[in-house]
Amino acid sequence: MATKKQTTKSNELSQEELATLSEMSDEKNTKATPRFSLASLKINGKEGGYFKTVIKDGELQVGEDGKALLEAVANPSGIILRPRKCYQYIGADYQLYSNEGGNTPKSQFTIFEKRETKKGFSNSIVFQGTPGEIKVKFPEIKMIQILYFLLDEPHELVRLKVKGMSLGKLFDYWKEFNATEHLFQFKTILGEEKGKNQFGKFIMSTFKKGEKVKDLSEVKENIELIAKKIEEIETHFAERGLEIEDPTAEGERPAARPLDEIRESMAKLNEPEEETDEKAEDEIDVSKIPFGN
Repeated sequence: MATKKQTTKSNELSQEELATLSEMSDEKNTKATPRFSLASLKINGKEGGYFKTVIKDGELQVGEDGKALLEAVANPSGIILRPRKCYQYIGADYQLYSNEGGNTPKSQFTIFEKRETKKGFSNSIVFQGTPGEIKVKFPEIKMIQILYFLLDEPHELVRLKVKGMSLGKLFDYWKEFNATEHLFQFKTILGEEKGKNQFGKFIMSTFKKGEKVKDLSEVKENIELIAKKIEEIETHFAERGLEIEDPTAEGERPAARPLDEIRESMAKLNEPEEETDEKAEDEIDVSKIPFGN
């Protein structure tokens, strides 16, 4: 029978010992899913203007209609701290969306399918793979570039979402940086440009290189914060051994699997927000833009 022992500074455990005990105790399965709640900044692809969602005490604020509350952001500018991306498709009877992931061709993404049922909505994992594999399996899906962006006014760390024809403008902007320059060393000025194609008229984002940032202390602090939060979230799910069934038939989607409590938590991290007035931009076929993932 174990005996009680008084704890003193001389027998306090090290961080390594605490980590070992934590693993042995299996407490990870009782911990809440880590969150990184930031406002989303995006352009109104139909009428123009930039808007951001409202976050209060870590929670997305919604109106009486259940849609996210939006605040106008005039003449936005800021600093790009870290590029990420996700995938999304909003159809008439189902939605596809992914977790947030990296920008490399080997980055792994989990694709979720959301369907309306008699009891509400069901979320199911339907695939996991690289950007190239996802585009083959789901030709209807669209890539959204997520930029962790230190907004000047209001001074706030946000997720800047770039999609549709705005993506081409963003990738052209990245080419303006030479091999010795970094995105986070310069201000980025957001603008607007009108466009028209077979789907109709739309407004896309533009990106202009601003002045060089003189003091990078806040940039460093926020990049470190972003890296820490992303690592916490990815480690949380890796520890739970989230398993995805591989497709059994070439060219066919695997059968959807019901999500358990952990998988539902993961799905909610990147579940699409309610669309408001960006339908015109959403209908643009991103796959027609000449660039790769």
